Amino acid sequence: MEIGGCESVNAFTIGDWKTMAKKTGLGWPMIRERMAEISHAILNGLDTVQVQTRKYNGEVAKRLHETIGDRSARMLEALAKQGI
Repeated sequence: MEIGGCESVNAFTIGDWKTMAKKTGLGWPMIRERMAEISHAILNGLDTVQVQTRKYNGEVAKRLHETIGDRSARMLEALAKQGI
């Protein structure tokens, strides 16, 4: 999925999200608020998901927990720099 011209989930920046907002005609404040809400919801539910998926593959569950948690935390840090 491309966000504001960037095609890598590992490289998305706040600038890419702002570009997407402009291209789609959506307001940056609304997108910023939704991104914060989603990131918080992910972090709040992550432990539960890990417990539920551990029975299938503990190592994969651990890696997903770390990766998703890290990305959500980084998004919140970037949003905090934007005043959210």
